[in-house]
Amino acid sequence: NIYYKKRFLTQSLLYYNRLLDCHFQKKPFDETIIAEIYEKIGKIYLKKTYIADSLLYYSKLNNKSSSKKFEDINDVCFEKRHLDNALNYFEKDLKQQIENNSTNDTLLSETYTILGNICLEQRNLDKALHYFLKLLDTKLMNKTPEDSSLSEIYEIIAIIHLEKQNYNKSLIYFNRFMDCELLTKSFDHPLIGNVYKTIGRIYLRKDPFDQTTNYLLKNQTLDSKVNLTNIQPDKRHSQRTTLYFYNLLKKHINNNISKDFTIEQIYTIMGNLFLEQQNTNQALTYYYQLLYYQYKTNRYKYFTLGQTYEIIANICYKKQDLKSALQYYRQALTLYQQTFPRNQHLINQIKNQIRSIITPVV
Repeated sequence: NIYYKKRFLTQSLLYYNRLLDCHFQKKPFDETIIAEIYEKIGKIYLKKTYIADSLLYYSKLNNKSSSKKFEDINDVCFEKRHLDNALNYFEKDLKQQIENNSTNDTLLSETYTILGNICLEQRNLDKALHYFLKLLDTKLMNKTPEDSSLSEIYEIIAIIHLEKQNYNKSLIYFNRFMDCELLTKSFDHPLIGNVYKTIGRIYLRKDPFDQTTNYLLKNQTLDSKVNLTNIQPDKRHSQRTTLYFYNLLKKHINNNISKDFTIEQIYTIMGNLFLEQQNTNQALTYYYQLLYYQYKTNRYKYFTLGQTYEIIANICYKKQDLKSALQYYRQALTLYQQTFPRNQHLINQIKNQIRSIITPVV
């Protein structure tokens, strides 16, 4: 109780779980007292910060040395057991609410939040995602998608998708998060800048030809039916992101260097954004600028230069400019053979592209 009042939530959980152990040792144990303790534990999970604020041992185990892991094994077992018990308790609570056709959206929302946060503590991202999406669906029954109260839920879902490397879905929810935040914050607010840093890193990681716009237009199932009807194709979000990085590029060119992205990275992000928007001409423009800058400054490795050639070749192929595509595929192949001669999968992939241009299948 003292830790809870002082808002030391992780420590408070630790001692509530020890209290549970004491009560469970009594035969028979008092179910009323157990329920009261779990109610307090639930309140903690409603207040705890997601993902970053994990339990002391369980989530940090991978960062410790082997000897330290051995020393903490009892603490790990203690936390895992209590996380499993808490999950089981609140899942039963949720099942009872659903079976009773509970119309109390607040109670359902709280239970989904508690379950989602417990699953995050366990690093069970699939299950955490399931509960936070259920939470979002419940909230959207009475709110518009742009309601500012949904901001944190969008952010949590975006971060989980990012952890799972579901880059397209992560972008969708980061943009929904920004829609909510921009209702009360200016475009140059530090929080908005931090979100764009994350979005930029996503565009650097994701396959440039795995396009969010296409993903939505193909009508593939998103995480919930409600989201599919309310989240519009990402054209507006993509254009907003393009404007942000275009302004960042201008600052770079004017020697106001960004500490977050190099100019090569911004060229890459811009190229990927225009590919996403199906604007191959503009995408090609930025990849040519990237190629020119890499040669001009000698700031490249053969493999990254090979990647640039390959992307340009893919764009040219998409535009049916087969002569240029063939030229750039051959340059990419030469660099890949010099850099990774044993990576036959990569080399054969480029050879197959070259072969398809030289001897097209009729």
